[in-house]
Amino acid sequence: MSNKFRKLQPIAYALSILHSLSTTNWGLIMSAAVGVSTAIWAWCTQWGYLPIFLTSLLTFAVCLWMYNNIIWLMTRTHPLKTKLAFDYSYGLALSRLHLGIDDADENKALQIGLWLKNSADAPLKYYVDDFDIVLGDRAIPNPVFTNKGGVIPKGMEQLFFYPPFNKSVLDAIRPRIAGKIKYSIKYGHPETDFIRVSKKTLNVSLRLDDKPGLVYVVDSEDDKEIIE
Repeated sequence: MSNKFRKLQPIAYALSILHSLSTTNWGLIMSAAVGVSTAIWAWCTQWGYLPIFLTSLLTFAVCLWMYNNIIWLMTRTHPLKTKLAFDYSYGLALSRLHLGIDDADENKALQIGLWLKNSADAPLKYYVDDFDIVLGDRAIPNPVFTNKGGVIPKGMEQLFFYPPFNKSVLDAIRPRIAGKIKYSIKYGHPETDFIRVSKKTLNVSLRLDDKPGLVYVVDSEDDKEIIE
């Protein structure tokens, strides 16, 4: 019985190769299909066996060459999204928070910002989908941003501001206040669609006396590929 199974092994191996080719290499399948169709056409028009063989072989080779070159050009012009998503994984980092205080400005007395760092090996574009700050029980109901994103060169940082709080809020929350910051930012290569999204929730503590400062701890974070 074992000898019979050994005799069947080459056949099983050949069938496994055919199955693998038929499920993964569509260029080979399509080229072979065109080549066979050409051979059938040539046979129907009563060509000789050698011209049929050579014509179908040449058709197969040309189709396969064209398919491979088209795929190569597509990947050269537009890098594969999955590869970019991996290359840019955790590429947008929060370097630190910015705290600005100006008691002389009634409308812009307190402002907080995110120092965003590009940790990827290429330029990075980003777009802020969501950004909320709550200080105690104070928040800006409908914050208006001067911009929602930009491009950060490789290895560089960029400051993104939340709209400022007015002087009355600053006076009400002094000298210390705890709060929460939440944001969701899409990012990716400047010449492609956004491919990843970074989300963070921070618990913050502000000191707003003569020695102002801001510290935070990460409550939750997530960085994942955008799957459409």
